[in-house]
Amino acid sequence: MSTGDTDRTCVILDADGVFLSERPYWNTALAVALVRAGLEEHVNGGWDALGDAAFIRTGLQRVAKRHGCNSNWDLAAVLDRALEQVELRGELGELLAEGRLDDAVCRLRDAGQALHRGRAREEPDPLRGFGIDRRGERYADIVRDCQNLFHGRQGTGWAFERFRLEEPARLTLAALQSLHDLGCELRICTGRPRPEIEKPIAELGLERFFGPDSITSGTEVERAERLSGSKSLGKPHWFSPLCAMAGWETALEAVNGSLPAWPRSSFVYVGDARSDFEAVRGVRRLGLELHYVHVSSCVSDAAQLAAIAAEPSTLAVVDRLEQVPALLSGVAS
Repeated sequence: MSTGDTDRTCVILDADGVFLSERPYWNTALAVALVRAGLEEHVNGGWDALGDAAFIRTGLQRVAKRHGCNSNWDLAAVLDRALEQVELRGELGELLAEGRLDDAVCRLRDAGQALHRGRAREEPDPLRGFGIDRRGERYADIVRDCQNLFHGRQGTGWAFERFRLEEPARLTLAALQSLHDLGCELRICTGRPRPEIEKPIAELGLERFFGPDSITSGTEVERAERLSGSKSLGKPHWFSPLCAMAGWETALEAVNGSLPAWPRSSFVYVGDARSDFEAVRGVRRLGLELHYVHVSSCVSDAAQLAAIAAEPSTLAVVDRLEQVPALLSGVAS
């Protein structure tokens, strides 16, 4: 990778799992699924302990993320669909009431995994693999429930922290500062609605790294979908990273079939999920140079990591964001 006569290196960061902790969103997904199934009163041992069992010890989030379903809304939808089974609800209620939290979560995880039947190659939405229509009324209800619970408009007795940096926080901040000191321009590419990314940036004191014009969010994706008539422009589609690289209008022109003048800067995308990787590959198929760094997480299995590492666009697979500045120090202008 060489900057040549380009501008300074632009580093595009996925937010959740890269510099923001995803745990609050996973907590929300689990709580919403249990509340919708009428199981919240059976939780014995505390919500925090249940969350640890789900997202530290058993990797419940992998049910959706390993298939490219990247949001907590998607995870909630998958768990909600699994809990349509009356027998599963009864079994889970007993396990939760007995305080057998790991057993309960493993049973729910297995039921969610069993729903996945794959999807047609031409189907852009990975949630379809679970038989779930993202544009349906039920999914809209789940999104509403997730938002209400996350923002405190619906109670479960679980007072979890809503926004936090990836742990350890001091290293995450040091990594962002190091990238800034290298002269890199930092941008964000997230599926979150714009208010949900602007709020943690403000609360966590990250405005010095990310200004309002540096953010590509789900809000921009939804606007492009309305104007273009295209469906599912969110990751793993290439629209979001291209929007972060070249601007919303240029990305919309590409959706509508035009091939505008591409930006000349050197771009690196840092993600942690299969959907990020696939979106980068989509940008490269358009003929635009975009390099990729993958932050390995608990949702990355060995086969996926090997495939990502072997891709020509991949600079490296790393364990944490704080490894990225050293990786880019030889290419940043």
